[in-house]
Amino acid sequence: MLSEKNKILLIKTSILAGSFIFVTALLTAMVFLAKGFWKSGLKVSVENTLSEYSEASYEVGNFVELKSQRSPGAAVFECKKKGDSGTYYAVIMRIPTLAGPAPAVFLCSEYGTDFAGFAVDNGKIQQALQPDFQEIRLQYWKDLLPELLLKAGTFDD
Repeated sequence: MLSEKNKILLIKTSILAGSFIFVTALLTAMVFLAKGFWKSGLKVSVENTLSEYSEASYEVGNFVELKSQRSPGAAVFECKKKGDSGTYYAVIMRIPTLAGPAPAVFLCSEYGTDFAGFAVDNGKIQQALQPDFQEIRLQYWKDLLPELLLKAGTFDD
């Protein structure tokens, strides 16, 4: 039999453990919900940037989980070009610029990578982010992204 003192201690410990489990479950649920909102927000940014990129219309598809540990913090989406049956991927990632880190969107295929633009709506910053000033950094990622995507298994048939 438990003494009165031990019963009170057991109740208090149970309440504390239950509170800890509840808060942990709540935070875990919030992380999973936020990840979904994060992916949908990035998808909208990619769609807006690709719509301004060229006359060709691109349809942004599902989020792609990379099978590589070398992922540079990029979010990758499947992409289809209307009137073309090729495989494309839209990659959005933060790169350093003169105005600070900015989200850059690249359009990748097996044959190369094109810079689609920066996913920034602020007009003042947009002038500082002109590709002429960022050519070296953009070229670095244009050369590296196809290799990363290929190693991650995205272009495997």
